[in-house]
Amino acid sequence: MNVSHTRKIAFEILLRVETQMGFSDELLHSDRTNNLEERDQALVFELVLGCLRRQGELDYRIAQLSSRSLAQLDVEVRIALRLGCYQLYFLDRVPAHAAVSESVELVRLARKRSATGLVNAVLRRIAEDVEKLNFSGENHPRWLVKKWKDHFGEKTASALMGANLETAKTYLRLNTRFSTVETIELLRQEGIETNPTEIPHCLLVVSGKATRSRCYEQGRVHIQDISSQMVVPHLGLRPGMSFLDVCAAPGGKANQALELLLNKEGNLEAPAIACDLHLHRFRRMKEVTKRQFHCVTTDALHPLPFNRLFDRILVDAPCSGTGTLVRNPEIKWRLTSDDLSHLQSRQQRILSNALTLLVPGGVLVYSTCSIEPEENHQVIHNVLNKSNLLAIDCLERLPGRDAGDGFFVCKISQVE
Repeated sequence: MNVSHTRKIAFEILLRVETQMGFSDELLHSDRTNNLEERDQALVFELVLGCLRRQGELDYRIAQLSSRSLAQLDVEVRIALRLGCYQLYFLDRVPAHAAVSESVELVRLARKRSATGLVNAVLRRIAEDVEKLNFSGENHPRWLVKKWKDHFGEKTASALMGANLETAKTYLRLNTRFSTVETIELLRQEGIETNPTEIPHCLLVVSGKATRSRCYEQGRVHIQDISSQMVVPHLGLRPGMSFLDVCAAPGGKANQALELLLNKEGNLEAPAIACDLHLHRFRRMKEVTKRQFHCVTTDALHPLPFNRLFDRILVDAPCSGTGTLVRNPEIKWRLTSDDLSHLQSRQQRILSNALTLLVPGGVLVYSTCSIEPEENHQVIHNVLNKSNLLAIDCLERLPGRDAGDGFFVCKISQVE
């Protein structure tokens, strides 16, 4: 039996996530899926993200019915079993025979022919009692569950973990160089319905595929989570201010900052610099941002190579990403408690280096898409405890309690 193109792509992406430390969000938003029909693209997204979000309970059920432990199975076999199991339990529109037979064929195509009998037997047993949702496997690592319950409390932690299993909502950032009313109407004409949010120029997509619209192609809108859109306003940017974005790529917040920095003629009146460690990441930034910003490749773990101070600085620090598990569920299976300590050390160095470039009376905003105190409040405390700076307006957003991703934002003011 032939395997559908969508299942092949889903299998390949999951294999790269597990064997090459790939990130599902990047792999899903790539040439692998961009040219698929909308329906096929949606199925690939569902299969990949569903298997990663519910990997704990899928593995639990498979282990119950397999004659061999999961650790003994080749990675290709584990992934084929997860794909089949996920379809049988969670996708009503997929016929059971297709879920079983195509998973078996995936194993055969991966040159693991000796495992086809095991895959067939396990998935057929699941198909026979699919109504018995005998799941008790955890969909988050136990150490992380305990950590969240201790820090946030049982109720908030449960809501958080539940939100991580849902389908992520899509938010748009409106480009203010275009008429907002006109853009919304053009979206509507293309079948994309939106609702306003509490954030100016931020829309929630109710239906339709915004990335396939002319508005998206024209740069009238871009995809940016609502929590991410809350970061830049804390800077209080206006034309004439100098601005440094320390960890800028892929450029969503830099684009947002640019809208506030441009004067009525569409020009910058003061330097605006975007930094990142890797040159190739700048290539993903919007063309308008690359024209307006000076892009500098530098390692923010070391003193930054500038001989001037800046009115406003943004440090959107590299982090664990635990606020984005609904979009990047593989993170929870990779992360360890030791990683948080390592990340905290790096974040403190980056923040400390950035603060040396802040003018007296200036504002620096530190943000992460993590919900871990080690990367947020503790970083602020450890760094500011050694300086004459004041931290104000710290904001924490949590999935399951607030709309969008988990985020931390802290506005830091330099004492004049």
